[in-house]
Amino acid sequence: MGDSHRDTLESGFHLALLYRDLGRYEDSERLHRQVFETRVNYFGPDDVDTLRSMNDLGRLYCDLSRYGDAERLLRTAMEVRRAKLGADDLDTLESTACLALLHRERADYAAAEPLYKQAWDGLRVKRGEDHPHTLRVSRGLGNCLMMLDRLDEAEPHLERAVTLSRDTQGVNHPATLDAMHDLAMLHDRRGRHAQAESLYKAIVEAFRARYGPDHVNTLPTLQNLGAHYVMQGQYERAEPLLVRVLAAQREKLPADHPETLITMQNLGVLYRDWGHYADAEPLLRDAVVRTKSKHGLGHAATQDSIGNYAFLQGKRGTPGLAEPFLREAVAYLRDRPETDPVDYGVQLGYLAQNLSDQGKHTAAEPFARDCLAIRIKHRPDRWTTSYTRSLLGGTLLGQKKYAEAESLLIEGYTGMKAREDTMPLAARELIPKAIERVVRLYEAWGQSEKAAEWRAKRPKPNAAESRP
Repeated sequence: MGDSHRDTLESGFHLALLYRDLGRYEDSERLHRQVFETRVNYFGPDDVDTLRSMNDLGRLYCDLSRYGDAERLLRTAMEVRRAKLGADDLDTLESTACLALLHRERADYAAAEPLYKQAWDGLRVKRGEDHPHTLRVSRGLGNCLMMLDRLDEAEPHLERAVTLSRDTQGVNHPATLDAMHDLAMLHDRRGRHAQAESLYKAIVEAFRARYGPDHVNTLPTLQNLGAHYVMQGQYERAEPLLVRVLAAQREKLPADHPETLITMQNLGVLYRDWGHYADAEPLLRDAVVRTKSKHGLGHAATQDSIGNYAFLQGKRGTPGLAEPFLREAVAYLRDRPETDPVDYGVQLGYLAQNLSDQGKHTAAEPFARDCLAIRIKHRPDRWTTSYTRSLLGGTLLGQKKYAEAESLLIEGYTGMKAREDTMPLAARELIPKAIERVVRLYEAWGQSEKAAEWRAKRPKPNAAESRP
């Protein structure tokens, strides 16, 4: 039949997919490129099979974190399919979903959400609500909405994905277990920790039964359960899980594998929040370096790792060690046209807090102001916005601008206190710190009665959470 025959190329295409599933990425890329280039040369760039090769080579590049190459191919495939086949064609919808997945992998949830919505709307009509492809896209849409803090919109998508996947594919099917994981995350975010833990444990048991206790597919489920315990302050339960998972991942996976980096960071956060700073420091610093090298500064995982490292150095009393990382992240996001303003606001807040911790209140003030402006616009009712008011007030207090600081400090405290139930356990120590800022304000301002009034608001010993 020859190397350029459609059947020969189709066999090569499926062999490339098999190599990808086996983790043989170099072999998969080589064969995918060979098939793709041959199809372009013999059948043209807009041939149906050529577009399929283009789409799947883009998916492979996504797996390899080569996001620029992936986006170029996936976007071209989607646009050509849309022009040639129509927006509601199944191949077009597949390309749309793949491009949405790429944006979600890059943690660009704002870009992913409308693409997922387009794909889901089309697939519901073409394939039905309970088709595996429709459910996968619905789960992706729910995940994006959750990461965008649109929890009321996310929940029905995630519940539907669990229920229909369980009914159509079975309780232990990978699609069902993936949907259960996302629903567990949502329960944690909504404070339903017992429901979340039940789901995490069920997922662990299913993977253990299918793959064994130390298989690379089982390890992330144990890591997720450990991270859940960290969130609840259950450090004694979390530590042995995360130590075991990290040791196994270091043995079985590359040092910069995304799952290894996630576990490294979660174990570092555990030690930080537990007060074991010497154990936390090498893990969190290594996570910053490796995550930045692997994903780049624009990725949410890199930004999270920088924030966790900065928080550690603030608690250790050495915030200056984190300042260069924070300044680099802020400068990168500021100059990047596609930056999500909410993500930029997070890094501005980290930098403002870091400079304030160093006593650089004048330098911290503009970053705190910009952060507050972003959060008022995009997250007006969140505890983080109230925290930023207190932070900005603190920078003004440090400059003896007492009158300007007063309302910010009081509103910051009252806003956090009113939203205490929505705050992660680790963040609740910010409430007594907000009280201390108000006490210091009135002491410095010479208003002793008001200072005494605010001292009375201090939590009794051991009544407040002791770890951030």
